[in-house]
Amino acid sequence: MKKETTKVKPGKVYGYIRASKHEQEHTLLAQDDQIVAHYHKVMKEKGYAWGGLLTDPGVKSRVELARRPQGSKLVMALQPGDAVVMTKMDRAFRDVEEFLSTAKDWDHRGISLILLECGDIGVLDSRSAYGRAMVTMRALFAQLERDLISDRNKEVAAALKNRGRPAGGNIAPYGLQYVSTGRNNAGGKLIRRYAKHPRSREIGALICQLLDRGHSLDGILASFHDKGVVNLQTGLPYSRNTLWAHSQQERKLRAAEAELQPGERVFLVCPSRGEVRKIPMGPEAKKE
Repeated sequence: MKKETTKVKPGKVYGYIRASKHEQEHTLLAQDDQIVAHYHKVMKEKGYAWGGLLTDPGVKSRVELARRPQGSKLVMALQPGDAVVMTKMDRAFRDVEEFLSTAKDWDHRGISLILLECGDIGVLDSRSAYGRAMVTMRALFAQLERDLISDRNKEVAAALKNRGRPAGGNIAPYGLQYVSTGRNNAGGKLIRRYAKHPRSREIGALICQLLDRGHSLDGILASFHDKGVVNLQTGLPYSRNTLWAHSQQERKLRAAEAELQPGERVFLVCPSRGEVRKIPMGPEAKKE
C-alpha cells in the first residue's frame, strides 16, 4: 500500500552543522556555505522562511542530537512544515538507529530532512518516497564508514603506543609539548608540565608564509611529504586538514600573544573561536 505523505504549508528552514574538533573551522565554514546557498537557490523559492543556522563545534558524533547544545535547540524549535538541511547525515546523528527513529518521527510530523552531499544522487529529501529509501541506504553506509574509521583509529593508537608516541588525549596543544618531571609518591603517576615547542611553531609559521605567498594546501602537503616534514604533535605525516588547522592556530596565537604582558603565555582552547587560556610555563607542573 502506498504511503501517503501529509502535505503541510512550508514553514522554516533550519541549517545544522557540526565538527568533532574546534580547530576544524574550515569544515564548519564549508557546511555553512553549502546550506545557505541551498536555501537561497531552492528552499526560498518554495516559500520557506529562514529559521537560522545552528552550529555545534567540538561535539563528537557519539552524542545524540537532542543532547547537543544547539542540536537540542533545533529539536525543540521544529514545527510541522519545517525543514532541516545538513550536508551529511553523520553531522547530526550518531548511528543508524538514531537516524531512522528521528527521520520517522519528523516524517510523521511533516518535517523534511534534506541532505546535500550525496554524490551523483544529488540532494535528498526524506519527505519523498525515493528520498526516504535513499536516505536510509545512506545511513547504513555512513554507519559502515564510521565503524571503519573507528577501527583504523584504534589500530593507529595501538601502533603509536608500541612506538612510545602519544595518542588521543595525550597529544599536547599546538605549539606545546609535555615534559616529564617524574612521578608522584602516592600513585606513581607521571607528573608532566607544558613546555614550549619552538620547532612546532616554526613549521606553523612556515605554513602561514607559504599560504600567504599563494601556495596551495595540496602543494604544501606534497612538499612536506617529499621532505619528510611531520606533525610534531603526533609524529605522523601531515594531512591537508592538519595543515590548515595549524596555520589558523598559529595566526590566532600570534594575535593573542601580541596583547600579552611580558612573561605571559597562552595556548588555544577553541581555535575556531580564537579563545585562549593562560598557562604556567615555568616550574609549575601539570598532573596527568
